[in-house]
Amino acid sequence: MAAIGSEVMASLRDMFKRYWGMKEMEIELKLGHVNHHGRFQTGVKKDEYDRVMAFLSKGKGFQRHEETTNDFIFSDRTRITQRAPKGDGQVGALEGMRKERLADIDVHTGGKLDLRVSVSSEIAIDPAKWRQKVGEQVATNATSRRTKMRTSFSYKFWQYDLTEVTLHEGGGGRADYHSFEVELECTDLLALKRAAEERRKHDPFGYAAESLLLKANDLIRAKMDCFDLLHQKYLHVDPAHVYMEEKKREWRDVLVAKRRREEGERKVESGSGEGEKKRAQSKEGEEGEEQAKKRQK
Repeated sequence: MAAIGSEVMASLRDMFKRYWGMKEMEIELKLGHVNHHGRFQTGVKKDEYDRVMAFLSKGKGFQRHEETTNDFIFSDRTRITQRAPKGDGQVGALEGMRKERLADIDVHTGGKLDLRVSVSSEIAIDPAKWRQKVGEQVATNATSRRTKMRTSFSYKFWQYDLTEVTLHEGGGGRADYHSFEVELECTDLLALKRAAEERRKHDPFGYAAESLLLKANDLIRAKMDCFDLLHQKYLHVDPAHVYMEEKKREWRDVLVAKRRREEGERKVESGSGEGEKKRAQSKEGEEGEEQAKKRQK
């Protein structure tokens, strides 16, 4: 379990650094709570879910989209996603994915909700061979089915996903469990890496950690007690502080460049002064020789 405060940032930075070179890395933050067994359970209450939805719906700059999917989960961790299922009994468009979680950081805040940041690998698979399993035989082939009604709010390479989930054990039609999930994920890893390398060449992993927590920090503006886990007293990620740190780096770079320029100018001036001195000495020598010649005459 990660400690609260600056250690959270350090832990995130180290985790991103460890897997930074992966091409298929997934970065995801989930809200939930750590139970008395120390296990993280994803999910929020309905009223918390509704308040986040209302807050993000009022936000500017987000791209909003909605979709309903069926996720069929199989025993080998393969997930087949059926998007926009048709009403005529035909199977809709399918996507296949095998996901392996590589690392988690669970943050027990002491508040009403906790969070988990995960890094996973996702390998796309050809869903064609699974089509029959997602058809009439789904009840006997899938270990479970998750029907998800998702509303997403995207900004640059981050996306908030608010999802109502209905779990069907064994992939059948009977609903066994209903839950609400709030997640934040990176939807464009290459864009995140590019931004991190450009803006923080010396520490791109720290930039990625700050960027993730700053987007999570947007929820603070809803001023909801149920999201006190994201308050600065827990994560201590103050946007103004991060901005000032960025400005300090800019000022330091400007100062270093200025000092280097001044040193270069001094060297030029010094070199110019030495040249003038040598020319003056040479001229004095020439005048001395002419006077000596005149005396000899």
